[in-house]
Amino acid sequence: MKRFFDLFYCILRSKKIFSVKKKKFVIFDCVNSDIVSKILPNNQTFVVSARYNKINKLLINFRTVYFMMKNIFSRSMQLNYFIALINQIDPKFVITTIDNSITFSKLTKYFENKIKFIAIQNATRGDFYENSKAHNSLLYFTNYMGMSNFDHDLMKTKNIKVKNFFSIGSIRNSYFKYFIYPQKKHLKKRYDICLVSKHIFKEGSRINVSHSKAVFKIIDFLSRYVKKYKKSIVIQSKATSKNLIEKEFYDEKFKDTNYEISWKDNDNYNSYRSISSSDLIIGAPSTLLRESTVYPNSKLICFNSEKKDKKNPFYLTNFILDMTFEEFEKKLNLTFENGKNDVSAKTNNSEYIMAKINSINYFLELLEKKENSLI
Repeated sequence: MKRFFDLFYCILRSKKIFSVKKKKFVIFDCVNSDIVSKILPNNQTFVVSARYNKINKLLINFRTVYFMMKNIFSRSMQLNYFIALINQIDPKFVITTIDNSITFSKLTKYFENKIKFIAIQNATRGDFYENSKAHNSLLYFTNYMGMSNFDHDLMKTKNIKVKNFFSIGSIRNSYFKYFIYPQKKHLKKRYDICLVSKHIFKEGSRINVSHSKAVFKIIDFLSRYVKKYKKSIVIQSKATSKNLIEKEFYDEKFKDTNYEISWKDNDNYNSYRSISSSDLIIGAPSTLLRESTVYPNSKLICFNSEKKDKKNPFYLTNFILDMTFEEFEKKLNLTFENGKNDVSAKTNNSEYIMAKINSINYFLELLEKKENSLI
């Protein structure tokens, strides 16, 4: 019933348009589309908002209504609408960064022999690991640009169909590293340690969120460590600066130390500034921790939050809840002294965690190659 009212409200409030211009590129789902929008030519790109709360324009004309009514019993109204819209835009490519979208997979199947579809991995896909077989069987990709071969292996294990897999790393991190970072060559190591934190409190509440027990232990050990060794630390939070309870917690925990909080921003550049300007990056498994492996002068330690968590490439690392502070202290001291990258040593292949290439250039070159090739 809620879905019906969401749809009804979307139709009422949206501006009605009666035609669309043909474009070379369609970006499916405006969420997290900013990087792709920046690197594709604006005059050749159409961004399709795919969520009811984001849609502000609706294409209403004879072709759209006729197609939707003709196929009303074959597919959902939403899917029929997107098919009609894409048909009229007539693109060569449909691209998304919402790679776990079932709707995108269904569109890929429908247009498989007509239009080239490309999904770009936006985050570590632990949800693929946890999904039911029935859910994963609905996912289908003709071209998938993943962060590393770990993700390809995971998808094969979970029976997700991928025709062409390309290991390209993180497109957002590459945008920072190759397009923003080179302009900031003065950005040197500012911190001894960067803690890649997770959500630890719900905004406005002291209720702990999932997996926080391990993260609280890392925070506790780090506060003791930086006080003892006079280290500087930046805490890269997943919360915004509005989370005053989290700020109070960190202020108390790291009182009388050289520390900063870097709050989450809209484009994630704060996160990349934190990891690229720190000597040692530490945390529980996360996408950002994976992304930090591309900065060659940084050391990396991951403390697993679950003993048997094979949905992330750090599952061979130490289980934090089994550790004492003395073991934690020894590991950090050895890493600082020897410069040994703990994660690389355990995996023997840091490329398996995150591909280390210019993802933006790779993406643009792939578009050029694919433009006149077979699907």
